[in-house]
Amino acid sequence: ALANNNKADLFISLHLNASVRPSLRGAQVLSLRLDDYAGRAGTSDTASIPVAVLGGGTRVIEVLPWETAQVGFTRQSAAVADILRRHLAAASIPILTTPSSELALRPLVGVNMPAVLIELGMLSNADDERELNSTEMTARFIDAILSTIGEIRQGIPSGDQSR
Repeated sequence: ALANNNKADLFISLHLNASVRPSLRGAQVLSLRLDDYAGRAGTSDTASIPVAVLGGGTRVIEVLPWETAQVGFTRQSAAVADILRRHLAAASIPILTTPSSELALRPLVGVNMPAVLIELGMLSNADDERELNSTEMTARFIDAILSTIGEIRQGIPSGDQSR
């Protein structure tokens, strides 16, 4: 809601993962799938309503159903995920065997802008846990994320049209 209300250009959600398999390790970049919205896109009516503004007056806003907010951004979100994955690999950050996936992820559902979720690594893996606690790894993640933001400031590719 904070990102939506402030009309952010990009939403990045950072998380730590775990697995029942301690050998599993690496970062993962996720975005929502357009297929998750197959029956919902275009089915809801958006309405424009006036709302009061602090200090007086009104502003007209378009009401968008929360569960479909990401529909118009899934391709851009997937493109951001691909760019971010490339920057993580360039920073020598271990990537999970299935590095980039599109899943139904609750933290991204109501986001009304391109959005990705980064699983920084597996706390159930001793190597990942040690690296995630290091200043060097933190710096590499920050550099990769900032490089991604710098690249997409020039414009986010529309993404693969087959998605």
